[in-house]
Amino acid sequence: MWLVKEDKDMKSLITEKNTVILGMLCALIGGSAYGASQFMFKQVFKQNIDPLVAVSYALLSGTIILIVLNLKSLKRPEKQIPKEAYIYCIIAGICASGGLGFSALALNIAPVVVVSPIFALVPLVTLSLTVIFLKATDRVTKKIWIGATLVVIGVIFIGFGSYQ
Repeated sequence: MWLVKEDKDMKSLITEKNTVILGMLCALIGGSAYGASQFMFKQVFKQNIDPLVAVSYALLSGTIILIVLNLKSLKRPEKQIPKEAYIYCIIAGICASGGLGFSALALNIAPVVVVSPIFALVPLVTLSLTVIFLKATDRVTKKIWIGATLVVIGVIFIGFGSYQ
């Protein structure tokens, strides 16, 4: 994203019309990366590595990469993070680390084809928190709830299908 923020030509591509498409593309890349990480963790666990140790190494390597990519932005003192945003960043980091830790523990115990789809329940948590806390900025429509419900139904079918 730093390439988009810094490049004048890229800034012109970000219009209100295509922000949804750009957001969906970024979400697709992020979801694909997360899915690949679950597969990689499963490979690590075949070698009897403690799940939380593996997560620690994964988070450390990800942190180093993000620091390198954002070095220019981190050096600018005029871009101070407001105290409230800083608190949300810390809570988000704790939640993401906890999610990754429990994901790794689950992958160490159960097959990836069972565990991974269960993490597809993320939209229900996100939608619920959005309805509670982000009413003013994000609208959650009936179509969105129906889509999230279909995801849950799909997860249930996958979960039951793996035990037959």
